[in-house]
Amino acid sequence: MKKSFTPGPWRVYSFGQINGEQTYWVGHGESNSQGPSPIVDFVYPISPNNTDVKKYNGISEANARLIAAAPEMLDALEIIEKYMYSYDSDDQEDKKTYELVQTLIKKIRG
Repeated sequence: MKKSFTPGPWRVYSFGQINGEQTYWVGHGESNSQGPSPIVDFVYPISPNNTDVKKYNGISEANARLIAAAPEMLDALEIIEKYMYSYDSDDQEDKKTYELVQTLIKKIRG
C-alpha cells in the first residue's frame, strides 16, 4: 500500500528554546540552518493554560522521539500483521493482538 506521508526515517533535531525550554523539529533528510527538509512536525513544551512549562521539561523531547519513530513502528506493525495473518491460531489473545494491530494500522493510514 502506498504511504501517504513523508517517508522515514525521521530524525529529531534540536531547534531552540521557548520560555527557556528546548524545542525540537522532527524531519526527514539533512538539517540546515532552516531545519530539516522536509519538516514533519515541530514539538515544543506546553502545559495546560500555558503555565509552569518547566514542570513539563523533557516531555517535548520524548514526544519528538515518539513521533520520529512512527514510520518504523508502522513498518513493524505491517510485518506483524502479515505474520499473524498466516499464523493459524484459535487462541483468543492471538486474535485480540491481531485485531489491535489491524486497528492501529487503520488509525495510522486514516
